[in-house]
Amino acid sequence: KSRNVVDMVIVKFDLKTIYLVQLLQVAREELFTNLRVTAGKKDNLIVLEVDDHDAKRSAEMANAFVDELRRVNTELAVGEASQRRLFFEDQLKTARAALSDAEDALNASGVSPSTLNTAPQAAVAAVARLKASITAQEVKIASMQGFVTSDNPDLRQARLELAAMRAQ
Repeated sequence: KSRNVVDMVIVKFDLKTIYLVQLLQVAREELFTNLRVTAGKKDNLIVLEVDDHDAKRSAEMANAFVDELRRVNTELAVGEASQRRLFFEDQLKTARAALSDAEDALNASGVSPSTLNTAPQAAVAAVARLKASITAQEVKIASMQGFVTSDNPDLRQARLELAAMRAQ
């Protein structure tokens, strides 16, 4: 019963003329009186029924609702994917800047590469893995926040795991 979906059906079938109304809102209300949408609790199917004087138009309108719903869902999915891409690009820029800063700090510290290759190699690898895990967890949390509520148990668990990693 999205306004975008309903309005597209009204325009496509010129329902303002059929319902003999001038305002889109009145046509929307009239269509809602002829529309029944139920969601199945067991099978998760959405049942859509449209009443009209013309049986063919009724079937076409029901199919148009499905088509418009698919279109809207596709637009939402593309929008969400675009947001994720921008987030990942931002994270990549941040990681590159942090890597550059770390390289500068290492060069400024006077530690030679031969010293790093002897004993601290395992420690450096462990720290790098932990930082990579923290970044991955932050990305996971940020992407989850786009489609779940803050009370979601998976999101809470991910935040707790991130806090534990940061404590390490």
